[in-house]
Amino acid sequence: MNNERTATFLMANLGSEVSRLFLACEKEDGEKTEGAYNRAQKIIAEIKTMAEVTKERKEELGKLEQVIEDIYKKEGVFNVSYESINKCFLPFALFALKKSGGARD
Repeated sequence: MNNERTATFLMANLGSEVSRLFLACEKEDGEKTEGAYNRAQKIIAEIKTMAEVTKERKEELGKLEQVIEDIYKKEGVFNVSYESINKCFLPFALFALKKSGGARD
């Protein structure tokens, strides 16, 4: 199994954290909400430091950060659903799984 921490791998992990964040917010579980939000922020910061991430990608990550913060603060500015967030991150998860040898064609 390949455990290299590529941008794709990290985006898949970010998707998991954002999903956890969304569910924790819905359950009003402050501790889990805080943990998922902090982990998501750390993953984004790590992705931004990677050489393969272009200026344009960093701008996209900045917008994604705004969406995640909106979920965290429950402001509803972006009105993002749980389903749409999962659809956003699913390709990263599938690609990372395939590259790791965990998925079959």
